[in-house]
This record gives sequence, structure tokens and C-alpha cells, in this order.
Amino acid sequence: MRLPYRKRWGVAKYDHRIYASWNMDETKSMLRAIINGQSAMKQQLLGEIHKVDDKVEKLDQKVENLGEELKKVESNLTKRITKIGLQVARLEDDTPTREEFDDLASQRSSHCLQSVSLGLPLFNKEAHMSKPVHLLVLAQGFTEAWYQLSKEEQDNLWSQVQEVDKRAGVKWLISCDSRWADESVYGWAVLEYPDMDTYQKKAKELEELKWWRYFSAKTILGTKDESNP
Repeated sequence: MRLPYRKRWGVAKYDHRIYASWNMDETKSMLRAIINGQSAMKQQLLGEIHKVDDKVEKLDQKVENLGEELKKVESNLTKRITKIGLQVARLEDDTPTREEFDDLASQRSSHCLQSVSLGLPLFNKEAHMSKPVHLLVLAQGFTEAWYQLSKEEQDNLWSQVQEVDKRAGVKWLISCDSRWADESVYGWAVLEYPDMDTYQKKAKELEELKWWRYFSAKTILGTKDESNP
């Protein structure tokens, strides 16, 4: 660095021209440093702006995709509502009027009178209800709630279920193990009840015991086919 002094005849003297030149160089260096710093900050700022622009562009794309999905959902709902409306309209068209219903009742009554006059059998609900009914039980096994009970609670509940069956006069015609043949069925059995009323009372008592919370099964009820003894 050139200092603002010069020697003349061995004596150092201050030279304002040299100082001015030196001061100008320092100022230029400082300005260059400031400009370089601003350029770096500008580049960094532009980089951040580009990142924001990319995020905004991706967000716009997501919003656009969401709009398309909503349009598809709206279209599907419109089709579904239209279909339901047509079904309801057809149902209303198929519903008989009061006059048609009265005419149908009159025809049924006439048919019953003709059957009696010809000696044909009529369906007797009371006779049907008084017949013994058979229950096919496809047992799926005890539920998790059963295993949460203590041994004493299990024994107590099972004894109550047996008492209900005893009062109903149930007969166990057959009981089979079927786990080996069907993993979904623990076993199956056929039970006979004196009549439908007895079975309904028994089902109500089991419901009061919340028995179906502890035991899962599918049941099929029927009466004996008299035409195939």
C-alpha cells in the first residue's frame, strides 16, 4: 500500500496527492465490497423467491386437482340422486290405490269363498302357530365377552339358559360337532319346541339375559313338512 508520504532530501513529507489517491483506492474497495455483498444478498433473495414460487405452483396444482375430484363427486352424486328419484317414482307408480286395494281384498275374499265351496284347504294361522316348531342352530361359538366372565359367572349364566330351555320344553333332536368340516361353524343342532308361542317366550327370556352378547349363532326356524313324512 502506498503511504501519503514521500522523502525529499532524506526528510519525510506529507503529500496530499498521494493521500487523495490512497483514500480513493480505499473508498473503491469498500464500495466494491458493499456491491458484492448486495449481489450475494440479491442472489439469495431470488433463490428464496423461486422456492416460494415453486411451492405456490404446487399448491395451485393441488387445488386444481381437488376441484376436479369435487366435480367427479358432484357428478356421481347427481347420477345417484337421479337414480333414486326414478326408483321412488316407479315405486309410487307401483303402489296400488285405495280402489285397487279394495278390489284386491274383494277378489281374495271371493277366492276364499270359492275354496270353501270346493272343499279346498285354507291356510289356518292359528293351526300353523300351534304346531311344533324346529330350530336349526348354526353355532359360531362364544364371544370375547364370554371369556371376560369369571368361571362362576359363566356357570351361573349357563344354568339360567338351561332353565329357560327347560321351561320352554325344548327337545334336542340332534347335536353335531362341525368345526372339523367348517371353521366358521363351531357346531350345529336341531331343537324342537311345542309351538311358536313357546319359542317366542324363550327367545324373549334369552334376550333379557343378554345371552346373544356371549354366544354367536345363526338360527333357522321351520315347521315339519307334512307332505314329506
